[in-house]
Amino acid sequence: MALFVLGLMFESVFYFSSYVRFAVWIMVLGITLIGVSWLIIIAQKIRRNLLQRYSWSHLAKNAGKYAFPKDDTLINALQIEESAKESSSKELSTAFIQEISKKLAKLDLSKLFPLHRVETWKQVTLIGLTITIFLLAITWKHSVSSLYRWSHPNTEFVPPKPFLLKGTSRHMHVLGGENVTVSFSALGEIPDSVYIEFKPIAFEPGRDSLILETVFPSKQKDVFSAELKEVFQNYRYRAFIPSTKFWQPWNEISSKRYFISVTDRPTIKDFTVTISPPAYTGLAPQIQKANQAEIQALKGARISVRLNANQDLAKAEIILNGELKNMGVQGNSANYEFTVQNDGDFSIHLTDGRGITNRNPIPFRIQMIHDVSPEMTIIQPPPIVELGGDQSIEIMMTIEDDFGFSNLQLAYEIQRPSYIQVEPFISMFSLPIKDQNQSTQDINTTWDLGELGLMPEDEIHYHFELYDNDVITGPKKSLSGTFIARVPSLNDLFHSFNEKEEDIVDMVKLELEEIVKLHKQLKKVKLNLLKTDKPEWKDQQALKEAMEDVKEKLTDFETLTDQLDALNNSSEKHQLFSDDLMKKFQDLQKLIEEIFPPEMLQNMDWMNEALEKLNTKDLLAALEKLSNNLDQVEQELDRFLDIFKRVKAEQQVDELRKRIQQLTENQDNIDQQIRHTTPQTDPSVFKRLSLEEKMSQKELDQIRETMESASRDVKNFSRETAKSLEDLSDSKDAKASNTHLKNAIKSLDREDPYAAMDESYAGLQSLEALNNSMEDILSDFQSKTTRDMAHKFRTILRDVLTLSKAQESLKNETTDIPRNSPRLGQLAGQQQMLQDQLTQTMAKIQWNYREKLFWFRRKWAKN
Repeated sequence: MALFVLGLMFESVFYFSSYVRFAVWIMVLGITLIGVSWLIIIAQKIRRNLLQRYSWSHLAKNAGKYAFPKDDTLINALQIEESAKESSSKELSTAFIQEISKKLAKLDLSKLFPLHRVETWKQVTLIGLTITIFLLAITWKHSVSSLYRWSHPNTEFVPPKPFLLKGTSRHMHVLGGENVTVSFSALGEIPDSVYIEFKPIAFEPGRDSLILETVFPSKQKDVFSAELKEVFQNYRYRAFIPSTKFWQPWNEISSKRYFISVTDRPTIKDFTVTISPPAYTGLAPQIQKANQAEIQALKGARISVRLNANQDLAKAEIILNGELKNMGVQGNSANYEFTVQNDGDFSIHLTDGRGITNRNPIPFRIQMIHDVSPEMTIIQPPPIVELGGDQSIEIMMTIEDDFGFSNLQLAYEIQRPSYIQVEPFISMFSLPIKDQNQSTQDINTTWDLGELGLMPEDEIHYHFELYDNDVITGPKKSLSGTFIARVPSLNDLFHSFNEKEEDIVDMVKLELEEIVKLHKQLKKVKLNLLKTDKPEWKDQQALKEAMEDVKEKLTDFETLTDQLDALNNSSEKHQLFSDDLMKKFQDLQKLIEEIFPPEMLQNMDWMNEALEKLNTKDLLAALEKLSNNLDQVEQELDRFLDIFKRVKAEQQVDELRKRIQQLTENQDNIDQQIRHTTPQTDPSVFKRLSLEEKMSQKELDQIRETMESASRDVKNFSRETAKSLEDLSDSKDAKASNTHLKNAIKSLDREDPYAAMDESYAGLQSLEALNNSMEDILSDFQSKTTRDMAHKFRTILRDVLTLSKAQESLKNETTDIPRNSPRLGQLAGQQQMLQDQLTQTMAKIQWNYREKLFWFRRKWAKN
């Protein structure tokens, strides 16, 4: 009964399924069947006296315990009864059995079968029935329903639910890509929240996924809404609430399943953008797919847009920079072409045969790439250059651009000296480019300025202009910085040359002073070494410093050699002097290279070794040799300085000759031009010739001033030459030249060609006479140099003869003198003196021989 009540109660709470109820019924019937079968089996065992507890012997023993004095009396009676047929005394057996039966009838069965347990079970049963009836009474409605469901175990019953979910949006039909809002209402108790499930109709596990959203009630309290964005496939959707408590009779409360049907919009399946750069770039077309929303192209590039849709199109439109354009449509394909002119954007809008358009067209951004300006790197010439005699400029540059070049120009402006008041001449010409389509290339060419008729002190200000080959927006130009090419006057060139020579003279004098100081330093160290057996630390440091100073002198002489080399290059570039004088400058450079004796470096190495060994004797010997080397260097430098000054003096005389010769040639040229003029000649020609005459007159004034300054420098070597220069500066020819040039200028300013011819020719004659006088002065100076060299050589010969006689006399004195004579020491001193004098004389012979070769080998080569 308790199980029955429990079954009813559980069923009313949990609403078992038909499977559970049927299973319980099967289980109950099975247990009942097993119980009945078990009772039948027990009854048969009792009946057949096979169950010990209920056997006759066991019952007789228990009854005898309560009815007879002895427990086995009844058992004995039972045995006698069972063997009565075989007994010899049947009457006695019968009598015993009857007596036992009488006593057994008087037995109190309550002792054998106690009834208090029965009473207890009766009470329990009564209480259970009372409780069951009470529970059934108070749950009669549910109990009856439970009993009904238990009585129909194969019938599926729907458990009651606290509320129902109903779709208010129901089945829906939308266009692909649109957002869908679904809603549900709750009937009954309003839940706190519900789940809304969206499941694709063509659901494939692993590829598709369920969309599950938790939705809370709206302000209306019974409506639950959810939005599914950008729907492109068909869905089934429902709202449900799963059971959250184990005693709830339902697993979930769910609405019906509703459908979302999607109609496909026209979409782009294949999209390509072909970018065709302008022809001048030489670039191949580029193809870009739809996954790149930014299109980069040069200005003037042709853009071709082609697409394939998922269905046939009724029309296709492109909104380009805010303007609507129709695309060419054929079936499911469309195309459009346009030219890039600036930054912009476009989007594609498709319409199919049903009038449905594509959703959210992708905006494509057009970024116009600007063709950058060309670049050039000027390697040569330098920013400022002085033109030499050939009047040409080497041009070396590297030009770069994205796609090529159209032109490279050189623009120049000729600026005359300020005292010539004339407008600058401006012009331009193109430089050749080997391959205009090559993006990077080197330009090597020579600009010949000979045709420009440049005059001294003229300046050319020029720059380079490089143009690329952009034919869309027009060639872009890059400008270089301004370069200056200057035509120096002879006066400027010689002035600069003289300044460099003065720098060399100053440097040689400084080196001589440094060598004297170094020589004194070595002498002091030598004296300190003579006073001690082992050099002290301060003497070691002094020797190291002295050797470092000697090494620095070697470096200084390399610098001096470089300066002489620069001097030679300058004179050679501008062709300042005669070939003979140029070769003398080159020989001067060789002389300075040979001043340091070769054994000097060996002596320095020997001194280093002696210094490491701290050997005083070796250090003194090395010091002696190094001091001799420095003496030799000092003497060589003195002689070099003397030769250099003499060459400088000759160079100044040659400079005057060169300038007067050049002035004469210029005047001859001007005179020839004047002779071709007539009164009808263009006034500009007279003006130009007048300017050239003014320049000639200015040069003449400068030459006369230079004669006066040169005479002071030449005076140390030739007073006659100095006197000749002073006289020539104030000579009749110099003054006449100046007068005729001034008169020619006045005649040209009056545009009087005939008077100008006379004055110009007279001036030319005076300049030619001046030039002849200058040639004679130079020749006399060179002859004076020859005489001086011969005089020096004769003096050396006399010294050699004197030494020879002294040696012969000393030899005669020592022939007959005894070995132990006290005069041997005196004679040895005389011999040492003669040897030192011979060494000095040989050094003079060697240097004078080199000096003689320096001055005269040019003449020997000519002869």
